[in-house]
Amino acid sequence: MKVIVPREITPARIKATSLPARHASEPEEYDPARTYIADQQCMVAATDRIYQSLTAGNVGHYPPDSPGHWVAVGATNRGRWNDEYVNTFSEDLEGLGYIEKDLESALTTSVALFGVRGTSVDFTLLDAAGAVVAERSIDLMVDDCLDWYDVCFTEPELGDRVYWQYPFTAAGTLRIRINLPGGGARLGDVRYGMERVLGQTLLPVNPGILDFSEKTTDEKGRTRIAQGLYADLLDFSLVLPTGAVDKVRRILTTLRGRACVWMVDNLTDDQDTLEGSLLTYFVLGYYSSLTISVAWDAEYKLSIEGVV
Repeated sequence: MKVIVPREITPARIKATSLPARHASEPEEYDPARTYIADQQCMVAATDRIYQSLTAGNVGHYPPDSPGHWVAVGATNRGRWNDEYVNTFSEDLEGLGYIEKDLESALTTSVALFGVRGTSVDFTLLDAAGAVVAERSIDLMVDDCLDWYDVCFTEPELGDRVYWQYPFTAAGTLRIRINLPGGGARLGDVRYGMERVLGQTLLPVNPGILDFSEKTTDEKGRTRIAQGLYADLLDFSLVLPTGAVDKVRRILTTLRGRACVWMVDNLTDDQDTLEGSLLTYFVLGYYSSLTISVAWDAEYKLSIEGVV
């Protein structure tokens, strides 16, 4: 069982992107000389956020620094991949056929993508001089047909989450490229950082979902269901030597309240992708409970709730 201890993706760590700062459908860039009325919106390219005015006669108040005058109401298309939600997407709206991101790769070893729409993902690790250290191309086509009906009648299915483990470097660039010819490539969330092995996952593993669909029943007993989003759930146990109990507990304590990437399919050290593994066992989320049982070996039981 592995976990990626996340590194915060700050604006300074985003070296380049294929997405424009503002799409035509979004509010205009903040103008310090303009007077904004209440509820009027603007965007700030430096933060990739959209802000709404809280006051009338709002002039000269820079939105990120003026919480009394502005409130952030969401991310721009360029920034949605880094807004902590999986179901808000950055999308190739210009028809380039890809989304590309360059991130500072120093002191990281693994990257995970969620909410992906594309036919393939290309990863390239570059050193400080721009030379290629490692690269990997991952086909997103899913080959898990249940029966002849799937083979004959269903549309090809594509995976929506991707993982790559790459060499450690002291400085460099991680290039991510999601390909979808014709436009419309999507990216919901990126998490990267240092990968840690915590123990050996025990069977059974209990995956599930937390459904946020809403059911309403009127006075005549007619029920309607509005389909909503859902969160992944994952309950599992891992075993480790008793000598590692304190170390693993310290690691897990630092991860409280942090959305991490949990990989419970017992990936080997030389397995750098999810090929041959179950995507169901690969979740971005928070652990909501942790219990420890110590005998000849130590057993940790964790419950993970996924990010929506």
